[in-house]
Amino acid sequence: MERAGENRRPVVGKPVPSVREMGNRRPLKELNNLAGAHPYPRAIAKKPMLEKSGRDEKKPALVSHRPMTRKVALLLENKEQLVHPATAADAAKPGVDPQDEPIPDDTDEEIESAEDDTDMDEEEQEDIVDDVSLMDIDSVDSGNPLAATEYVEEIYRFYRENEKMSCVRPDYMSSQEDINEKMRAILIDWLIEEVSVPVVEDLVLISDRAYTKGQILEMEKSVLNTLEYNMSVPTPYVFMRRFLKAADSDKQLQLVSFFMLELCLVEYQMLKYCPSLLAAAAVYTAQCAINRCWQWTKICETHSRYTRDQLIECSKMMVQFHQKAAGGKLTGVHRKYSTFKFGCVTKVEPAHFLLGG
Repeated sequence: MERAGENRRPVVGKPVPSVREMGNRRPLKELNNLAGAHPYPRAIAKKPMLEKSGRDEKKPALVSHRPMTRKVALLLENKEQLVHPATAADAAKPGVDPQDEPIPDDTDEEIESAEDDTDMDEEEQEDIVDDVSLMDIDSVDSGNPLAATEYVEEIYRFYRENEKMSCVRPDYMSSQEDINEKMRAILIDWLIEEVSVPVVEDLVLISDRAYTKGQILEMEKSVLNTLEYNMSVPTPYVFMRRFLKAADSDKQLQLVSFFMLELCLVEYQMLKYCPSLLAAAAVYTAQCAINRCWQWTKICETHSRYTRDQLIECSKMMVQFHQKAAGGKLTGVHRKYSTFKFGCVTKVEPAHFLLGG
């Protein structure tokens, strides 16, 4: 049909047909569309329930999209059968809608109960998903092939199985004839102070020319043959990287953790602890020193396989080493971590409260 525009001539339309010309039409009553009837008959049936629950029927409730479980589907099917019997007598009654029948309260309660159960299941599943996502500390390195995230757990399981095989006996110094505990500590302190790899001539000077260059090289071959060239053993360093990652560490926590660990290298009594325990205790002690509180999260416990109770003995010894690090003759570790290169982390106060715990 053409319309009359502003710049167009009006179009003369056909006259509206009269009632007689339209013929006999069905009344609204037959179409179940009575004037004045509520467009949503269910609102009448639901009104007592709204008053009972304290909600205002003028404000429509938010529709929540819940997952359709078998239990909810079965209850909804039974509800439809109860509410819509669809009998011939109801169909014959003019102006009566089968949907005007009130909904049984017990059916709604069963549905709400089933939906609540579904919500509980969803919450439990979300908690499980959150725990799994928290425990997955390797997701950030999923695109890094050098991180080997696909089998990183197998790598550290291998380290744990072999770390005790590479540890020396805690009393091995008793079988040494030419060296004692004090000399061992001095040599390790020198090793920490050395910033470059020494050449053989430097080793001759360090030994006060007690050995020649040839003798030192022969001894090196003898050591390698004894070890069967198996020099790649699990050290505290490999475990430290893993535990710092689990602790979501920053630069300060990394440096303080290595400071605690290297303080233990000089101490002969720390040989009784395996590398993984030393690394875990160093991270735990560093966290306590920085945050001034007991801190060992569930993620750290999961990936380190050590609880706080298992670490407390080793951590107390680290705190004692931290207290006396600046004094004495062997101060190589303290001077190393007092430089700007290592963040001057020696200024961090020891976690004294661990000694009383």
